[in-house]
Amino acid sequence: MNNSDPPRSAQTKRSAKKKAKIMKPGNASTESDASASSLAVPPLRKQVSKSKAKGKARKLEGIVIMPLDVLFEILSYLHPLDILHLSRTTKAFRRVLMNKTHASVWKAARENVRNYPECFPDMNEVQMARLAFDTHCYTILTVESGSLVEIGPLIRMIKIGVTTINWEDGLPALACTKDGSRTGSVLAFSQEIDSIKAHLATLEPDEVTAYVEKRLNFKRKVNKRIERSQELQKARDSRRAAITKKLVELGWGSELENIPEQPLKDTLIHHRLVKQPTRLTARIWTNIKPEMINYMERMKRNRMERERQAIIISRKSYAIEAVKPYKISQLPWTEVMPEPPDYCRMKPIKAILELPIDTDVDASSFAAAVLELPSLFAEWQQDLKTQTLLQLQQHCSPNPFTGPFIGPPSLDTVQKLQLAATAFRCLRCNAGHAHNIYGDWDKAEPLLYPKLLNHTCFTRQLYPSNNSDDSVRLKNSYFRSREGWNNGLLRVDTDGVDMMEAIIKFCNLDPASATLNDLDDLDVWLGCRDCADWYEGPDVAEVSVFGWRNALKHQVERHSSKPVGWLELSGDQKTQANKNAPLGTIKGNCRKLITTTTERWSCVHCMDSICESEPQILDDLMEHLLDMHEITTPSINIDYYTLNPRKIYAHRASWANFNIKGDPQHRQIIKDVFAAVYRSVVNADATDSELEDGLADCAMFARAEHSDEEGYYSDSWTSALSLLS
Repeated sequence: MNNSDPPRSAQTKRSAKKKAKIMKPGNASTESDASASSLAVPPLRKQVSKSKAKGKARKLEGIVIMPLDVLFEILSYLHPLDILHLSRTTKAFRRVLMNKTHASVWKAARENVRNYPECFPDMNEVQMARLAFDTHCYTILTVESGSLVEIGPLIRMIKIGVTTINWEDGLPALACTKDGSRTGSVLAFSQEIDSIKAHLATLEPDEVTAYVEKRLNFKRKVNKRIERSQELQKARDSRRAAITKKLVELGWGSELENIPEQPLKDTLIHHRLVKQPTRLTARIWTNIKPEMINYMERMKRNRMERERQAIIISRKSYAIEAVKPYKISQLPWTEVMPEPPDYCRMKPIKAILELPIDTDVDASSFAAAVLELPSLFAEWQQDLKTQTLLQLQQHCSPNPFTGPFIGPPSLDTVQKLQLAATAFRCLRCNAGHAHNIYGDWDKAEPLLYPKLLNHTCFTRQLYPSNNSDDSVRLKNSYFRSREGWNNGLLRVDTDGVDMMEAIIKFCNLDPASATLNDLDDLDVWLGCRDCADWYEGPDVAEVSVFGWRNALKHQVERHSSKPVGWLELSGDQKTQANKNAPLGTIKGNCRKLITTTTERWSCVHCMDSICESEPQILDDLMEHLLDMHEITTPSINIDYYTLNPRKIYAHRASWANFNIKGDPQHRQIIKDVFAAVYRSVVNADATDSELEDGLADCAMFARAEHSDEEGYYSDSWTSALSLLS
């Protein structure tokens, strides 16, 4: 959008005599409506209705209820393409902007563009804006680079929207055409051809001549515009060639060859003095020569800056080579460690990277900077803590929506950050944008300090553009790249706070003073009443039990962060849980019963390199070390490491038996349903005894199959069969 201040249109000024109008549905016109066009218009297709989802309120929601005169005053500062984009955002905007009575909005936008022509006689304002600025195909609203075809001066589409004319079908040359790539071939808009054929079929014999003459007159006007357009383009090409020749004579030939194709505004062909359709005379060259020389000097400075940045990027590999051994020497890490985008910005390292381009730089050049790494890293880590404290302080302030908190964090905030009940969330993960290495969506588990400082989203950019900087590229992750640590996605998680306070109170600790270390040191099990299964009969329930960290994860993953009534284990039940805790049995691998936290490991040798992958399970990492690094007996913290080691109590998961009765009515309903299924699928004439035996076998089979890693049976299916065992 344009930030300049163009003259305001008279039609958009607020009237003191009229009350402010509110946006209401009007007679919407589409971009394809033409006031008096003889050109065939593609028929509108009926849209398939989609399910409507109620969205959350956003900051710009007030625009749709804004008075029209205020809205039009705002829109008067935009360009036609901006308004065209707005018309495609919401139905409310489209109803207003496509209303014929609001054409003044488009006219005001047209006045903001210099040398913008008047609207063509056979086109409306929307069509004119679309023709002038939009790059989409007219038929399927898509953009395919290199495949756009212009049929005359008024239609733009991709190649699938055109057809080759068959002159033998008797159709007169009434359509706008364009020469094809093959010799003698002619292209035309397929929908226009069909429209002409259909219209001719409806005409009486005495009406055909008049229609043909009308179409031929229209085509002559179109061809005249095409000829004029081609004439102007030849003049522009001639002027550009003449200016290029003059610049080469002045010694700018090599710089002309090094001008990049992007951004377009900096290319020679788009320079305002080059793209004019006037012949370059000696007088004109004398007048524009100083500005063209200034342009070339700017292009030279840009080239030198690109070369300097390329050298800086190449030097980063030496910085990584120098810093990486220090990071490895600090394993196992107790603090978050910076990655290349962060430590390459540290002053001593950055100063070496930005040395003059004629200075030789290698890994040894960073020897002095490496000696400062302990203090540099400590300063960086303290800055991360301060940013997190400011986020917490902002949430705890009386009015957290007034803006970012400014000033040092208070002592209360510093103490609050250390509490186990202080939970955060990541906006990206909660929006469903976080992938794990298996391609699944990560669960939005609450983030706890200090583990949250290592959260991946804070150091990864999603869907990066093509980047030649290998210090940020990740070869194994095409939709992510490294970036400097940024906690802009971090927010306090009120649901997480509630869950943590409930767990802390269950452990007989005070949420106002309990820390994560206090919880990790407790030998406490939490049983999930909502996940009880009656495998042993209607009176004895098998219940999933967890250490507190897995209990929190289980509550998020299985119960969508809803409150859970945790069960306390007796001495015998704790013994049973400790005995059953090692995995490997059918129950131990049962996905419904067990929520586990599998440790994720990273490769030391791939650290900070382009081939670094997201943390993996141990088996996969062992395979990686063998295949990629030929290491048969890897050592922890030498060949592989983890950022989040398992806690002996907190990460436990097991099961225990509780004297909880199942619902008899629910049991009978499920029994009747499965009896009907059994008779219809297995044996229609089964006796009651055979039915009981079959149902029991089916329940046992379900229990065994439920341990399958793929989880073919749903929770409801297995629970139902378990009631019958």
